[in-house]
Amino acid sequence: MDVVLEHHDHAFKRTHPLIDGMNSKNGVIYLGDGSWGKLRIPEQPESRPYLANVSPAYHMTVHRLEGDHRYHVALEETGRVADVCGTFSKRPARRG
Repeated sequence: MDVVLEHHDHAFKRTHPLIDGMNSKNGVIYLGDGSWGKLRIPEQPESRPYLANVSPAYHMTVHRLEGDHRYHVALEETGRVADVCGTFSKRPARRG
């Protein structure tokens, strides 16, 4: 799995790559994208070390898949870019 989209805290959040809840360069990034309901102020990375970025603003995310590259952009309702991150496919390349 390359990235997980989850919708729970009604705020934008991006984790560091995680394996079993711990930071790992080979882990999975979790992107939270559920802010169109009632906004909640997210916990800050200082109090939750697994978080890389958070934002309490209404937003949408755009995901682009190009070959082995994945691009993830969070845009606030004003058009401001809240976050950008990239991931790579962990699947072996297909041959044939």
